[in-house]
Amino acid sequence: MLNNFVSNLMQRVVSSDNAPYMPQRVARQPQPVYLELKLFEENSTSLTTVTEMKPGKRYFLEVWATLQKLEGQIPVVERSQLKLSLRTHQETISINHSECTLECCLNEYQPLHRFSLNIAEECPVTEVELWFFYQNTRLPLKTKLAGNYFPPKPEFLETCGITDTPLEKNTAIVHIQKDKDIGFNKTLQIKGWAYHQHRHLEIKALAYEEVSLGKLIEEIASPEKIRNKIRSFFCKQSNLILWLKHLIECYQNELTLIIVDYTASEQPWEMIELDENCYLGAYANVVRWTRLEDFGEQRQLEITADSLKPGQVLYYFDNKVTQPEEKQLFAKLATIPCQNVDQLKQQLNGRIPKKRVIINFGLCKINLERK
Repeated sequence: MLNNFVSNLMQRVVSSDNAPYMPQRVARQPQPVYLELKLFEENSTSLTTVTEMKPGKRYFLEVWATLQKLEGQIPVVERSQLKLSLRTHQETISINHSECTLECCLNEYQPLHRFSLNIAEECPVTEVELWFFYQNTRLPLKTKLAGNYFPPKPEFLETCGITDTPLEKNTAIVHIQKDKDIGFNKTLQIKGWAYHQHRHLEIKALAYEEVSLGKLIEEIASPEKIRNKIRSFFCKQSNLILWLKHLIECYQNELTLIIVDYTASEQPWEMIELDENCYLGAYANVVRWTRLEDFGEQRQLEITADSLKPGQVLYYFDNKVTQPEEKQLFAKLATIPCQNVDQLKQQLNGRIPKKRVIINFGLCKINLERK
């Protein structure tokens, strides 16, 4: 009987085709997978992700599949087909092949996908958001752009009244407004911004005396009195002078300085002395920004790249203070020299016979001996 039992048992473990019995392997169910984003610099040997991107560099945004649950993220199914895309609003960042379709596979040694990001040589210092899309899900990645210029803050431009106007990178803005105006207690607040200036200008509670060039001219004030009035205000502003000097050093002769002054002061910023006999107006294009009203409606001035307007240089030189280099410079220009101050006045007033009246001149140059 024992032999019959063993024989029956052996027949049960042998299949119909006489093959030995093998246990069936159960297929593993797909698992929920999360997508982790890592930002690396090209050719970097460090495993540490970067927190800011620099001009002219190339970076990789790697997408890793992981089983570790990530906060605020909707998982995807392992081995499912995924459509990935990467977007950004920052124009100085270009993304190569920003979209792809692939199968979601777990691999702890290799990223699921790698996006390539190229940073322009000229880019702003700003915070950046990269938007990663998958399966109707948007995943933000915040980082910084360590650029080489500083775009103006919208609230600063709105205060200045400069909106919807593109600014060139050789532009700087100085905004002046009253801080206090109580009796003799008058103070100003001055703020300055420039594209390539990492340190913006800010001066608070600056005591000042209103200067009215119109009144001084009506009083027939001497040039020395007018100059001293201007000098007494600006010569004490070391922070302002150093800031302007740095701008001139940075932009050379290409600097355009916009003065936004809504106070009653008539300070001629062109006459700020940067050094002995070195005036701001000789090194920068100084312009005034003002608000215009048209039948109660505010109109904005616009900055446009107009063509250069030709003109002549009207000048009178006092030989006691004129340097040889200045004379050599003026020899290269279209000039109308004046032999004395009276002739200069006549030219400015148009009192010379019509055939010699200056119709269009762009610069009036006067050198006076300091007393």
